[in-house]
Amino acid sequence: FSIPEEVEPPQVVRAVLRWERHFARLIPDARQSRETIDAALRSERFYVLHRRETRERRRPSEALRAKIALRQPLVDSDILAILGDRRSFDALHRATVGTPD
Repeated sequence: FSIPEEVEPPQVVRAVLRWERHFARLIPDARQSRETIDAALRSERFYVLHRRETRERRRPSEALRAKIALRQPLVDSDILAILGDRRSFDALHRATVGTPD
């Protein structure tokens, strides 16, 4: 004896599993922080929505913008500081996606 759900998963369960596979192909794994941040920096939507959460920070921003301009490698602590500083965030976004001509 078994109930129908044990024999064949309900349609909604199959649909959820399909959507999960679909989005897994589109969205980087959140456990891979560098891949997630790289994808976010290439996203116009993330840039627009996150930029309003940033503010001007004088101290770290000058050194960080210099690293960005020279295309030096950024460590995770640099990325976190950049995500909080408006001018550094703008500079990294431009360096990542380029600027319109």
